[in-house]
Amino acid sequence: MCAQEEETIDHLLLGCVFSRKCWFKLLHTSRNQALTPNTCDELLEWWLQVEHLVGTERNNRVFYGKESSVSTVLSDIIAEGRCWSASGMVELSFFFSSHG
Repeated sequence: MCAQEEETIDHLLLGCVFSRKCWFKLLHTSRNQALTPNTCDELLEWWLQVEHLVGTERNNRVFYGKESSVSTVLSDIIAEGRCWSASGMVELSFFFSSHG
């Protein structure tokens, strides 16, 4: 996705510059750079939320030639997180409620 290394799952989820920018901006925006979720379940839900939309962005680039900015993906992450939290399906409000 970033065209800097071979596209492995490890690189896409952990090493890709685009993914890392999404994580940093998400944490920075909420002033949670050092946020530590309270439980493994919270961490997994949070991780899956971000990685799902990073994966969607990757697929849009590869299959449709459509490229979004980090800011656009970040907005999508926040919007989807709020929807999941509001529905009561997952408890992500500890994180997403801090966004304006």
